[in-house]
Amino acid sequence: MKRFLLSASLWIYGFLVYLLFFKLFVSWAYSGASPPLPVTHPLFGLAIASVGGLYFALTLSGLRPRREGPGSSAVVSGGCVAILAAFLTFLTISILFALYFVLRRTSELSSPFSALITACISFGGGVFAVWFLYSIPFNFVFGILARKLVSWVSQ
Repeated sequence: MKRFLLSASLWIYGFLVYLLFFKLFVSWAYSGASPPLPVTHPLFGLAIASVGGLYFALTLSGLRPRREGPGSSAVVSGGCVAILAAFLTFLTISILFALYFVLRRTSELSSPFSALITACISFGGGVFAVWFLYSIPFNFVFGILARKLVSWVSQ
């Protein structure tokens, strides 16, 4: 029961963090222009937050509770694992967005596989890569806070 409580609380925490990241990034990236249609759809933000929360919970719930001081490796590991969760979210969302793009345009494409690779590179190398890079410091801090949550729940 304690493990389920920990995983559920980490998923909710990660969901809220990624939803906040997504909303802030969209408002920053498209401040003067209107964002593309998939980005404005409410399910898109919820999908990013759900996938991010899932990876956040999966990676951080696996950390073992340890005694930790203010600068210990246990605290830093929480931040690093949160960055790993953000990277996995970035890859998953890039691939899903590219699949969406390819499936919507299948009738216009000569080779769906090459279009998928192109879409992964163009979307993954562009908007989502910038989102990931700007979120690294925030992910590190939120990972440290999640590490503290893991230690607190485990006691």
